Formats: sequence, C-alpha cells, structure tokens
Amino acid sequence: MTINAARSLFDEYCHFKEINPLNTDETLLLTARDQVLTDIALNGYTKEAARLIHRILSFLGDAGLQEREQQLRLYLREPLERDERFWAHWELVDTLALLKKCKETVAEQLMFLHWTKANCEPKAWPAVMFDGTQAHCWACVNRMTEWFDLYYDIINSIESTEDSRKNRASYIRTAGEHLVFHNKMDEAMKESERLMKVVDESAQCGQSGLFFGWAPPQ
Repeated sequence: MTINAARSLFDEYCHFKEINPLNTDETLLLTARDQVLTDIALNGYTKEAARLIHRILSFLGDAGLQEREQQLRLYLREPLERDERFWAHWELVDTLALLKKCKETVAEQLMFLHWTKANCEPKAWPAVMFDGTQAHCWACVNRMTEWFDLYYDIINSIESTEDSRKNRASYIRTAGEHLVFHNKMDEAMKESERLMKVVDESAQCGQSGLFFGWAPPQ
C-alpha cells in the first residue's frame, strides 16, 4: 500500500510541476521518497520500489544523486535477474558520471563491462560504454586512449544485426564526437562513414532516422 501511495504522490508532484514549473515546493516529492524508503525498509527491494526511488531522487539535485548512488549500490547487492542488474549497474555508472566522480566512474564502468561480457551477448556490450557523459569522465582522468582501445575492440567485434543497431549507432556517435573534440578529424571521418553504414542498414529495413537511448540485453 505504501508504494502505491508513494507513486500517487510522485505522479501528483510531476503534474504539479508541469503546471507550475517555477514552483520549488518539494513537499510531495519528499513525502513520496520517504514512503518508498519505508516500503523498502519493511519489505525489502522490489523492482517497482527501486525504479520509483530512482525516479524520485532524480528530481532532487546533487543531494538526490548522492542518495541515488547509495540506493543503487544497495540494490546491486540483491540477487537480481540479469536484465535488472544490467539496468542498475548502468544507472550507477551514469550517476557517478553526473556527480563528476570520474575515477569512480571509470573503475565502475570497467567492472560493469567485465560483467556484461561474461553474462550478456555481444550486442549488449556497446550499451555499457556508449554514453557521452560517461565517456567524458575517461577524458577527465586522461584515459581516453584506453576508452578508444575498448571502443575499437568492441565495435569491430559486433555483428551488424538489427538488434545491435541502436547500440552500435549510439556508440559510434559518441566516439565521433570525442574525436572531433580532440581535433582528430581523419579518425572522426572514418567513424562518420561507419555511422552512415549503420543508417543505411536502417534504411534497408524500412526504418529511418538516427538512434538515441540504449537497448538492454535480451
């Protein structure tokens, strides 16, 4: 019952914020957070509770991100199914990146990649590494060469299949953006050509447009 009440409060807050975007009253949001945490304390983690507290904390600035990191670490101690563990670990890496904890981001992402390679099909591997904010952390700790070593190893080992297309496209796009940023234009042009080949795959399948977001392992 507590989790349902918390979801109702969170939905009410989102509706309120949509109508009054400049209002800073977080009473509904904080009450929803407290109710989810109470539910977790009483009943343990469930997928519903983990996802809801994650969404709520995303609205609470840096303090919310700090708490989100802790909640994700606790959730990852649970005996999660593969796809749920993938989601939680990806979100932990992303949270660390948003908090600008770059050394921790890189270390956690490498552990995540190791786990993914051991437990998921290759089509899921690019999703571990393709986020631009997370990649920026590698640049901040002077490990971008290593990031690209991993990139070329992964992108050259993935089959060009429909179910890997979105992940490949996102990964290639991030690589290209970082190459441009570092003024490596020849390499960037090669990745642009690689991306166009992925777009051509999409056109041949009757799809159009570029790709955004990540696709979890199936």
